[in-house]
Amino acid sequence: MKFKEEDVKLYELFSVLSTENTKEDQENVELLEDFILKSNINFSRITFKEARDSIAKVHEGYALDSHDGNNPEDTINKKIYRINRMDKEGEVDYSLGRIVDYDVPLKRGGDSNVEVGNISLLSETMDKLYFMNVKEMTSEESLLRVVLETITKFDMISRRKLLADYNEDILNKFKYYHSKDDILPAIVLYEGSRAFKEFKNLPLNGVTAQLVYKYHIHFFFLKREEGKYILLED
Repeated sequence: MKFKEEDVKLYELFSVLSTENTKEDQENVELLEDFILKSNINFSRITFKEARDSIAKVHEGYALDSHDGNNPEDTINKKIYRINRMDKEGEVDYSLGRIVDYDVPLKRGGDSNVEVGNISLLSETMDKLYFMNVKEMTSEESLLRVVLETITKFDMISRRKLLADYNEDILNKFKYYHSKDDILPAIVLYEGSRAFKEFKNLPLNGVTAQLVYKYHIHFFFLKREEGKYILLED
């Protein structure tokens, strides 16, 4: 497909929007919403099958032995994991569930040119498995970009392989039984972030709201508190 005269693959569409809040990006958000609406783009899993299969068939495993919360590079995702799973200092809201893993690679191994990044957090309850796209309080990404990124990454998961890997893993094994229908896309936003502000003023008949509704994206909103990951009260 072409957006602004540039060839763009479906799994790359979210990346045409910037991670910075500029006038150009605000204009691109409007253009992309109009493009999605007029092109009637289908973001269902079947439309991602070819790209998903190209990385899934050579994927070396979603669960990593090195993901014990102790490797040097620090991320917000690892901090949440450590507090939730390793009883480190801090607080994680119980509503976020049991954190199974962090920074889960959607692509690992093989020579595919498909680049899709990681899953921020994998979280479980007794009957749900949340694929969480986490955005920090300093994030300037638009809500549309975050929503499209979440849908894209969710559709690029091999659900069968993901379930098998964590059922068999030792370090980050599932606590509960899950089927592929338990896996749900979710977005975690800090209050004050650009996407959070846009969500609060989201037109219900707009493209972004329709995508959220159609693809059943769950939202978690966090307070701005250092070392605490507590849900914002309504």
